[in-house]
Amino acid sequence: MRVLQAIVPPRELRPGGAEGVVLHLSRALQARGHSVVVAATAGRPFTKDLEQLDIDVRPMRLSGKLNVLAALALARVARAESADVLHAHLSTAGVLAGVAGRIAGIPTVATVHGMTHPFYYRMVDHIVAVSEAVSQHLLRCGVTPRRITVVKNGVDASLFGQLPTREHARSMFGLPLQAQTVGSVGRLSEAKGHKYLLRAVALLRQRYPELRVMIVGGGEKLPCLLSEAEQLGIASHVMFAGYRKDVDVVLAALDLYVQPSLEEGLGLAVMEAMAARVPVVGTRVGGIPELIEDGRTGLLVPARDPALLADAIARLLTDAPLRARLADAARAHVRMHHTWPRAAEQVELVYQSLLEQRGAATAPGPTTPDV
Repeated sequence: MRVLQAIVPPRELRPGGAEGVVLHLSRALQARGHSVVVAATAGRPFTKDLEQLDIDVRPMRLSGKLNVLAALALARVARAESADVLHAHLSTAGVLAGVAGRIAGIPTVATVHGMTHPFYYRMVDHIVAVSEAVSQHLLRCGVTPRRITVVKNGVDASLFGQLPTREHARSMFGLPLQAQTVGSVGRLSEAKGHKYLLRAVALLRQRYPELRVMIVGGGEKLPCLLSEAEQLGIASHVMFAGYRKDVDVVLAALDLYVQPSLEEGLGLAVMEAMAARVPVVGTRVGGIPELIEDGRTGLLVPARDPALLADAIARLLTDAPLRARLADAARAHVRMHHTWPRAAEQVELVYQSLLEQRGAATAPGPTTPDV
């Protein structure tokens, strides 16, 4: 099968969760014998990253949900590559792919990575939701159940099987070897809830005077978070490490991982921490509870509640046996249930079903799908 994936990454930001899905899903589909080409916006950091890897990429002028020329260009690539299916990621690519698929006469799939409005995916033939939470969101918005398949993302556990030593990781960031350190990885956006992590750490200051926080990622909220840390009086104990590719080094430096999100499609960074055997505290939003079973594979707290978040952090910092038990169970859970080969197999079934439906259709030409 020849698969054309399409993505329009956010402007200027470094690669995030959706981009990682495209990369790993492409590799997993290739391992299953499929031919994969990725159409991505030229000039973006992710496109340059793809070009350095063993992924066949077509840098294009993909931008703007109303960009008819971009949709026509995507259709031309689909025809030139003799693509059997067009698979879009993120909302702009979803709109463009819906139009391009109609022009090229091939079935279209869109992966919905978060709580976005289904209007952007109205013209695609099928939607892949990355979690039950995303699926329920789409259903509440009026999408018919037959148009949705849940395929949870995977994680490459081999990347986190042998972490760098704690000493090496701490030295890379200039962190004291004995200081208790919590961290979070993700774009610095309002939805990630980093300010609540800072407020929780401020509440723990007297009890843990040497506690350090490392926040990894870039985004528009950096100035606000820097100001928040200053106002809370914890700026000297907070490190904003920027975007980094060496997440294994980041995780090796942490005593525990915190995901304070206000919304989350699934939580790739959570899965990576679990795979690295780093105990996790997450908020009870979106797909995070589908990864973390409270008290067994991690701890869950309500979103926007720094006091309860601080309590959960303190509980893990003071209970080494609990940290070890949760981390072991989390790693086992991820390795069993969240692998890219498993995800690729499920996505392949979606492709095959669409191709079979297309082949069985008695009348040519697409029909307008239900929302």
